[in-house]
Amino acid sequence: MLSFAPMRRADRPGLSGPARLVTWCSLALLVPLLVPLLTGRVFTRDDLGALHLPFRYLYQQSLQAGEFLLWTPAYHSGFFLFGAGEAGMAHPLHVVLYWLLPLGPAFNLEIISSYLLLFAGTGLLFFRLGL
Repeated sequence: MLSFAPMRRADRPGLSGPARLVTWCSLALLVPLLVPLLTGRVFTRDDLGALHLPFRYLYQQSLQAGEFLLWTPAYHSGFFLFGAGEAGMAHPLHVVLYWLLPLGPAFNLEIISSYLLLFAGTGLLFFRLGL
């Protein structure tokens, strides 16, 4: 039977105090990942700028030319780029990102998406474990 009596605070849907704190802290940790995307910059620290970004550039150029890049002479006098896996060329998300978007936003969204999926998976694991 339906009741129109006001709900007590404990019966209201929503996040509890600790869950709300975790949500706000998680959103605060997401902000630094969004800054390069919103300011038009690209993550270029360490191997991201020295190896991964140039591979993504070659991959994007080949996609836009209608080719499928397997091997490149642009690295180590010849490199089997598809087999090495650094570019993740067979992943459907990478194909869509680098085919439709400019290099900077596509690269940033690729990095941000991995953190978002990691966070969602951790949240599901904690939920399943009752934490």
